[in-house]
Amino acid sequence: MATAVEYGSPQLLEIIRDVAPRNFSRDFFGLLTGFRAFRIYSFLTEMSDAQLASLGLDRTNIARAAFDLAASDKA
Repeated sequence: MATAVEYGSPQLLEIIRDVAPRNFSRDFFGLLTGFRAFRIYSFLTEMSDAQLASLGLDRTNIARAAFDLAASDKA
C-alpha cells in the first residue's frame, strides 16, 4: 500500500484532514474508512486538473489515492 506522502504535497494531507477527519477509534467492518474514502474521492473529483497537478495527482489515480489516504494513519 502506498503512503499518503507518495501522493503529493503536505497540502494534500491538510485538505484531507479538513474534508474527512479521522475522528473514530474503531472501524467495524471498514465502514468508516470506506465512507472517508468516498468523501475524499468526491472532493478530489470536483477539483480541476490544474488543482490536482499542484497536489501531485492526476485524474487517473484519484480513486487509488482516495482509498490509500483514507486508510493511512498520516492523513
